[in-house]
Parts: sequence; structure tokens; C-alpha cells
Amino acid sequence: MEVKRERAGSSVAARRARYALSSAVLLVAATIVCAVGAVLAGQKSVQWDATESRRYTLAARTERMLGSVAGPVEVIVCAERAAVDRRFGEGLSDLLERMQRRQALVTWVWLDPTVGADRAKLGPLLERLARPHAEAIAEQQRTLSDVAARVLEVEADLKEISDQLKLLAESGVGAGGAGGG
Repeated sequence: MEVKRERAGSSVAARRARYALSSAVLLVAATIVCAVGAVLAGQKSVQWDATESRRYTLAARTERMLGSVAGPVEVIVCAERAAVDRRFGEGLSDLLERMQRRQALVTWVWLDPTVGADRAKLGPLLERLARPHAEAIAEQQRTLSDVAARVLEVEADLKEISDQLKLLAESGVGAGGAGGG
């Protein structure tokens, strides 16, 4: 009888060990599946548009345009958030995020000029955007300076003509004088 109890005890212990080992293997496998799923989810964002109007799907033309982007594209929204309709702002942000997810070369930022930190970014941003066009900007500035100088010359000429017309009017010339009658 004792032998039977020992066998029964050892078979119960063996069964418990098998259950513990199976549970540990299942726990490790589930952890690995969850970890792989988390890594994959972090790499690629997948969304489904269940709306009948396909509101959250990029148009075919937009998809083609994004597919043809060859270099970095930076979209800068500069607007006071409080002055923009909330739904419009959310829709614009959502659209730009979808475009960025579709094409990594597209980046975007919303700068609110009423927010100090955003306002501080505007000067350097404008300088960076103008840098590639510095020659054209300088040429336009020279042209504007030349035009401003010419406007001042024309203004002086017109004042002189006006003064001469006043003198003529005061002297009575042309008010019925020679050849008037």
C-alpha cells in the first residue's frame, strides 16, 4: 500500500510539474506575442475608415501627389488657434497627420503667433525659409528702393507743376486773356 501511495504522490507531483511547466510556457509565449504586437503596432499605424463618405481616407489625387514627392515638404500653419473653428482645426490637423503617415517626407507644424514659444520660432523660421531666395529678395528690395526714389522725384515734379499752376491762376493768365474771346 505504501508503494501505491508513493506512486500516487509522485504522479500528482509530476502532474503538477507538467501543469506548472505548461503554464510557464504559455505565459512566456503570450508575453512574446504581446511584445511583437506592440513593436509592430509602433512601427506602422493602421486605420480603417468606416464612414460611408470615406471622410478619413485620402483622395486618390492626394495619394498620387504624395507618392510623387521627391524631397522634403514642410507645411507650416501659422494661425491663432483660438480664432480658428475647432472642428476645422481638428480636421486640418487630422488631414496633415494622415498625409505625414502616408509620406514620411511631409512634415507639418502649427504655430500660433499669440503663444510666446511659437512667436519666438517665427523669426528663425522666416529666415530659414528666405535663405534659399536671398538673391531674389535682395533684387526685389533694390527695385522697391528705386521705385520709392522715383516716386519722390515724381512727387517733387508734381508739386512744382502745382505751384506754377497756382501762380498762373493768381496772375490771371488763361482766365479769358489772350485768345479767349
